[in-house]
Amino acid sequence: MIHYIVCNNPPQGILPTSNGPGMRARQLYQQISAAGHEARFVMFAERFNMTCGAENFAHSHRDLQLVPNGQFGDYVDRIEPGVFIFTQANFPVEVRKAAYRHRIVFDFIARKDLELIEIGKRAAVDKYLDAVRVYLDHADTVLVTSPKLQAHVRAEYGREPILNPFAFSPETHVKYSVPTITFGGRIHKWTNYAITFDGLADYFETHPDRRGLFLFDGGIAGIEDQHAKSVSRLLVLENVTRIGMLPSRQAAEVVGRSHLFVDSSFQGEERNFATSIRTVHALSLGTPVYHNAGTGLDDIYAVFPGKLGPEPDAQALEAVVEDALSGACEQALNTVRSSMTRMLTEGALSW
Repeated sequence: MIHYIVCNNPPQGILPTSNGPGMRARQLYQQISAAGHEARFVMFAERFNMTCGAENFAHSHRDLQLVPNGQFGDYVDRIEPGVFIFTQANFPVEVRKAAYRHRIVFDFIARKDLELIEIGKRAAVDKYLDAVRVYLDHADTVLVTSPKLQAHVRAEYGREPILNPFAFSPETHVKYSVPTITFGGRIHKWTNYAITFDGLADYFETHPDRRGLFLFDGGIAGIEDQHAKSVSRLLVLENVTRIGMLPSRQAAEVVGRSHLFVDSSFQGEERNFATSIRTVHALSLGTPVYHNAGTGLDDIYAVFPGKLGPEPDAQALEAVVEDALSGACEQALNTVRSSMTRMLTEGALSW
């Protein structure tokens, strides 16, 4: 039985170059293949054209299928019965169409309702929750990425989801010769990084021999004033370098060669359920992480490689950087990376 993974971004290896990592889709592909099933990626043609350019389809992988939005019903009626995996509740109409002849897996990876509330789009919350109910009404299987989400789905919807945390293939990179801390990523309106950025600025001001790499997707214009001030403090420092949007492969190399990755922000309610792809990916690349305590990752790793704590100040950063440089995080890193390998190669999902 063929498993069709509906994705928003083509994973690495599907196109020669891609800014969108499509990491969850790649994880599901690996797990499905490990279980002895055939897997294919499905993207809506309009989304592919917007993110990748229609001219790139000729260079794509044989396991990627493009379907025009308006023809999805014809597509699912034409192919042999299979399994459709939908991540997040973005396509309730398509779920209904696929459910007539195919098994449905709902990959519930985040509380988007909390994200919408924090961004100020309360009018969209009911629409999103209605879509979630459509998914759950039609889903034969529900996946979640953390015990917190598992408990939420069980209590709120009466379903018993399968725990399937983020896991990515471990890689090994040669570390930079200069002690390097990498941080940043896409700065969302609803996420307040000001305290973290100020802590980083304090640290780099007093440690000129340490280098900071600021991976920053997007411009400063339009983000909150408090962010802009904090970002400005960082960008004037000689030992902090801003790096703009990179293809996912190059961004992974930067993180993998760094000695510490910082993924910490103000802890709103949405963050309490978060299972940060950026943090899990950094760990898979062999880099310790400074991450918020109290997120969905707390119950996944027995020993966290790096530091789980409040938003960092210069003193907290100094302690975890020294741990990373001394090798104190290596055992925990090896344990986490081994567990990811087992999940991808032995974690056959019973669909």
